Amino acid sequence: PNTAKLFISYLLTEPGLAPQLVDGKVPTHPKIALPDDEPSGIGRSLDRMMAWDLASSVSDLERRQDWQDLWRVNLRR
Repeated sequence: PNTAKLFISYLLTEPGLAPQLVDGKVPTHPKIALPDDEPSGIGRSLDRMMAWDLASSVSDLERRQDWQDLWRVNLRR
């Protein structure tokens, strides 16, 4: 169990995230930025993306049925 915890901790550091950042994956750590030469261009759109807010995540998950109902009622194919 401790090895798994250490591995997860490493994955959330800048060196652990570096292999994912080179192809447009958004970093999970708010203080780690995409590289300047990242080829997908996702960095230009980050300000328009909805980021997961940890402060409201519990209430968001508790209200997921409300959101599913909203989409089910209002979204027609």
